[in-house]
Amino acid sequence: MRQRSAHSSTPPYKNKRVLALLAAVVVCGGLLTVTQVSNAGTNGWNWGKRRPSLPACPPANAGGATQSGSASPTGSASNNGVTVTNQNGRPVRQYRNDDNPGQQIRGGDRNRNPRPSCTPTTPANGSASPSSSSTTPPLEVLATDCSDSRLQAHTGFQDGNRCVSTSIGEVAELAKNATAMITQFPTGGVNANQAFTLRVSSRNVIRDRFLAAGAGGYYRETALLNAQGFVRGHLHVGCRVVNNTNEAPSPVRSDFFVAIEDGAGSDTPDQINVNVTGLPRAGTAVCAVWAGDGTHKTPSSQFANQQPAFDVVKFVVR
Repeated sequence: MRQRSAHSSTPPYKNKRVLALLAAVVVCGGLLTVTQVSNAGTNGWNWGKRRPSLPACPPANAGGATQSGSASPTGSASNNGVTVTNQNGRPVRQYRNDDNPGQQIRGGDRNRNPRPSCTPTTPANGSASPSSSSTTPPLEVLATDCSDSRLQAHTGFQDGNRCVSTSIGEVAELAKNATAMITQFPTGGVNANQAFTLRVSSRNVIRDRFLAAGAGGYYRETALLNAQGFVRGHLHVGCRVVNNTNEAPSPVRSDFFVAIEDGAGSDTPDQINVNVTGLPRAGTAVCAVWAGDGTHKTPSSQFANQQPAFDVVKFVVR
């Protein structure tokens, strides 16, 4: 009987190992293809360039006590442009043209590279809120601060192309969220340069915080609540004239503008009269009232589907 050489053929167990390795490569390649197609359907396919991977979500920090807005009012505009009237038994200060229309606007770097980040799906205490779920994938948050912005820092003056590092601040619960409305205006219209009166009403806004934008107080202060949970801030009233009411207007400054701070406000709505000195030309007047917190932005709301503390009316200017 002829003996088989030890090197004449490959042992069976080696053939099986080779086949197993080939099968594993095929399976991995298929999974990789499915994953790429799935990501393309979710995030959009970038031919020839892969999207950088997002960092892992950091653990949520334990919630701390928030600061109560108990500081006394500070900062006021000069007497130039400030009108003080006595309404409802208290002085009402109206800062006209606080936006400093003569300020030169400086440009900035339009390029920016926000830092990608994400948020955890559950709070730090491990209990899911009614609006979240442990199965919800993490959000793709582009940035939460200015640390990676290529824009210059905002300094409190009204410059565009800047990054504001001031945090949004405190948010009141629904029942104490701010609201505002224009309750009286010249429905029959006015003539150009004719003085008229607007009556505005607000609720849940403590009108005791106003840092003049013309003095560098724009976006400088975080929104704060008082001890009762109401936002501290002020009101804005502005009017402009437009020629076309069938499309969104160009972004320009108001023809008339005042900010209102009187130290009043509560959950009971009140009324304030604003004397408009006149609008410069014929067209359609668009007059608005909007609340402002310490940042000068409209106060934050608990829910995303709430209307902000804002109201607008239109009437004819002849």
